[in-house]
Amino acid sequence: MQWHMDGYTMAGLHPREVERMEALRNLDILDSGEEKLFDSLCEAAAKIFQAPIGFITIVDYNRQWFKSSFGVPFQCTSGPRGPSLCAHCVASGAGELIIPDAQADERYKNNPNVEALNIRLYAACTINDPITDLPMGS
Repeated sequence: MQWHMDGYTMAGLHPREVERMEALRNLDILDSGEEKLFDSLCEAAAKIFQAPIGFITIVDYNRQWFKSSFGVPFQCTSGPRGPSLCAHCVASGAGELIIPDAQADERYKNNPNVEALNIRLYAACTINDPITDLPMGS
């Protein structure tokens, strides 16, 4: 685990990152247009968990790209991979990441995404490639 000089952990790489990147390229989803199905899934997940915001993100080599977002007052398109909580979920290889209180967790409390979006509970599961079963995002 690598620490950023501002006091939060940086997301690492998945153990099979080269293979994961190849699978991601084969999906041809990065930078694709809006799709109502993804927007509906994102909103439904946020409402089920009574969360004020929700995202469907794809983790590229240098960035996280937002396929869909719900409940944020601005258009989300992409952000750096390092501080991405979604990238932490993908890199872990565990299939899920639950942070009960990101503002109290030493690893994440100074994360710019936690601060900007006032994130407390963070819960995610990976979205896996149907062929390789490698995580593409969360």
